[in-house]
Amino acid sequence: GGSATKGGRFLTVATITDNDTISVSETLSTDANSGTLTVVVKGSHLRNPGTVADITKQSISAETSFTDVDKHFGHTGLRTGSFEMSVSSGEIVTLGFEFMGRETTTENTTVLGNSGTYTVLDTNATEVFNATENVGTVYADGAALTTAITEITFSGDAALREQRAVGEKFPAGIGYGRFSMTGSIKAYFQDFTLYNKFLNHTTLSLAFNMEDGDHNAYWFTFPALKFVSDPVIPTGIDEDVFEEIEFNAFRDASLQTMFMIDRFSSVYPTSAA
Repeated sequence: GGSATKGGRFLTVATITDNDTISVSETLSTDANSGTLTVVVKGSHLRNPGTVADITKQSISAETSFTDVDKHFGHTGLRTGSFEMSVSSGEIVTLGFEFMGRETTTENTTVLGNSGTYTVLDTNATEVFNATENVGTVYADGAALTTAITEITFSGDAALREQRAVGEKFPAGIGYGRFSMTGSIKAYFQDFTLYNKFLNHTTLSLAFNMEDGDHNAYWFTFPALKFVSDPVIPTGIDEDVFEEIEFNAFRDASLQTMFMIDRFSSVYPTSAA
């Protein structure tokens, strides 16, 4: 009643009904299940929620240690203010974060490195992603782009602010602002596919995937964005012409989010779900 060749395909879940019926955005051919075969759906999902009640403010602590002299700086009440990711041809994929914190202290012994109090985690054994071997396909509105892309960068900013108070050496709190998401795409100018989306103020979705040699996969998705600039400027003879597109993401009406990350491990689950 099923096909063994259908496993491992990535599909976008559109709706889930009370009777456990899952509909997807992609068009599927008929592949009947007799009702006795197990269908396994696995993965983890991260997004910025569109409902304020679903947002949980979280703080972390960090420590900068100079182990040769056993001196340490403790940083508490850190909240993530912004992040930036860069995927550029021939380069390692980089991701950077900026934090705003509550307090800095000086310590003569490590606090976070004390295994009796905290669990010290080792570095992940997974591979470092690069834009040559690990980046798959770039999709616009669910269809693979035929235009060659040389660079994708994007950043998110939560517009944090220090909340100062009389009698407080450090901020009394960290305030949140409106989350904004911007990015850029550098593409070879081959046709008017991307440029017409800029001229027509088209709302489109953008997604791309990355996968390492052990088949650990990540999908990065912007459900709704608009191109805000798309200069096409020849720089000189015998040089390639590029579109250096800038975009702004905004909250998708149905998904209620601006940015999503889906993660899929290569380990098959021990029990079906």
